Amino acid sequence: MSTIRLTLDQVDPYEKNPRSKPNDNFLNIKASIEARGLDTLMWVTRRPGSKRYVLAKGGGTRYRALRQLWEETQDRKFFEIDFNYCEYRSEADLLAGHMSENLNRGEMCFWDKAKGYVDLKHEIEGNFGDLTYDAMVAKFKELGMPDIGKSSLALYQFAFDYLHTLGDATYGLTMLAVRDVLQPGYNLCLRLLNKSPKSDYDFDGQIWQPTLRAFGCTSVEDPDWHALMVSVEGALAEALQLDLGTLQGMLAGLKTSGRAATWEELLPSPPTSPTSHNDTGAGSSDNEDDWLAGNQTPGGGGNIAPAGTDPGVRVNTTPRTFARAPADGDRPPPELVAQKEAEQRNRATESAGEVKKAPPSPATSGNGNTPEAVNPPVSATVSPLFSGSRRVGAEHQKRALHELAIQLASHSKTLDRLVVTNDALPMGWMIDLPLDVLAGTPLPPLAKQIFWFLARASFQIAIGLEQADRVAGSTFAKFLAAASPEQWELVKPDDGFDFLMSWLIDPEHVSLAMPAMRMLALTRDLLANHPDEFLDLSKVLDFQELQQSHQERRHLQEQEDLAYYIENGASPDMVRRIFPAADLPEIRFRPGRIAEIDLKTAQRLYDVWDDLCLQIVSERTRYIRLHQVFPDTTMASLYSAINDLG
Repeated sequence: MSTIRLTLDQVDPYEKNPRSKPNDNFLNIKASIEARGLDTLMWVTRRPGSKRYVLAKGGGTRYRALRQLWEETQDRKFFEIDFNYCEYRSEADLLAGHMSENLNRGEMCFWDKAKGYVDLKHEIEGNFGDLTYDAMVAKFKELGMPDIGKSSLALYQFAFDYLHTLGDATYGLTMLAVRDVLQPGYNLCLRLLNKSPKSDYDFDGQIWQPTLRAFGCTSVEDPDWHALMVSVEGALAEALQLDLGTLQGMLAGLKTSGRAATWEELLPSPPTSPTSHNDTGAGSSDNEDDWLAGNQTPGGGGNIAPAGTDPGVRVNTTPRTFARAPADGDRPPPELVAQKEAEQRNRATESAGEVKKAPPSPATSGNGNTPEAVNPPVSATVSPLFSGSRRVGAEHQKRALHELAIQLASHSKTLDRLVVTNDALPMGWMIDLPLDVLAGTPLPPLAKQIFWFLARASFQIAIGLEQADRVAGSTFAKFLAAASPEQWELVKPDDGFDFLMSWLIDPEHVSLAMPAMRMLALTRDLLANHPDEFLDLSKVLDFQELQQSHQERRHLQEQEDLAYYIENGASPDMVRRIFPAADLPEIRFRPGRIAEIDLKTAQRLYDVWDDLCLQIVSERTRYIRLHQVFPDTTMASLYSAINDLG
């Protein structure tokens, strides 16, 4: 070992630094160096054939602090300093030196440990080829690394290979989360898929990684890993054309029965008697026929749990059919009874080899046309949306949307079991309202949020206002018929759609955010990939007009934001970055001098900025919110301070 004096320009930070998570104590370290200098010298080495030095054995945070102090003060004591020099041995030795330094300080999160160990493993394999776990652990010890068990190394490898698409949410990973939730969940889902008729389905590419990517966008702090696995199970259920409850039961059965169980053995057995698949009313088509024939009343039966379901596992009910009687009686309308009886007679004659046309029902004219005064209930209405053949992919996505809607509604006792089938609507379902809303009772706050989201997702508000017959027979239809601006307040959230942000950033709402985000993604895919399924929807919703209106509002908001920036002292560099389309020569800037921000204020500023980064996607809006917290600081000064942080 020797000591060598170098300038910062002669030294490069280590480009493969295993610690990627920013040091929370950076500002304190920087302040300490400014006041006292370095307590210990940093280490450097030089690769063969290179004139540049590179940091060895850690030091990345101190190097960054010195860089900032030199740029801010131009004091050469921060620029020209002494380093400890060590001979270069290998890339593996260089990486191990940085790993050991950070591990000994206890400053590495699980993800950085996993990535560091796997990177080191790859470096060693590059020199010695594939090694057994025992041989690899021995190599780690030779490089001075702390002891590591084979099981820990296997978990690090799994995290590196399969969890990287979580993005910044990887920093929330723990050994327990990977060992007890994610790895066993991944393996169990993959085992079930391999037993299914779709064993060649791309689980990683089509289910696992897309779900993790979406989760990582919404669950950066304190992620709920169990909620993530529920989302994975939901995506797998959709791919296998199962409802979520059935799939969860099959997973539970596979977990207890071992690898010997077959797909057929894991599938739940069908009920032996006609039992309703929900606990609120209408059930299977057979039950509906019995009710229409007068043999039973709606509302009986209970949930049928899939075979192998563990106690406590929530099982989604099969979406119930929207086929309720009018408010003036428990019996279904006569015209629907007649239609059902005619269908049954047709089926009987067709099975005997003779096809006959059903006679007109009592509510129809002699030519079979229903008079305009008669509005058949929703379950008997055939929407022009779905005339002709349907694409299977679209049907699966709609079914998945329906199940996700049920999952969302179940979070509210008021709305639970009110997601109903409605083939007259483009998505094939709707969210109904409880009867007491008609009497003026408002929905509870959470129920308002869920109702508003689902009512918009099903397009029932826009369509119901234009074509009331497509939601006929529902409490929602009666509400629409009598709704006034005051009555809309009974079902509409006070903050419009702002509640979605709360769902996304509040860890307690992850069980709401995940199905909501998945519904948005599925709806977008449906509209993009199956436009012919939604031709009728375009008659009610003018998407071109909506898009144009959105662009106009966006442009207006951008102009208002730009005016705010200029009024509060933004610099040309800041405007060029935040408003790339702005015409800078036409703008009269008045940023003034960029003020120095004291250490205490800077620490608070960075804390506020970190919170804003988690809450707000738009950088433009983040700076406005930041300035509102620090109104006495110019936008240019805030921009400079944040750039120094980065």
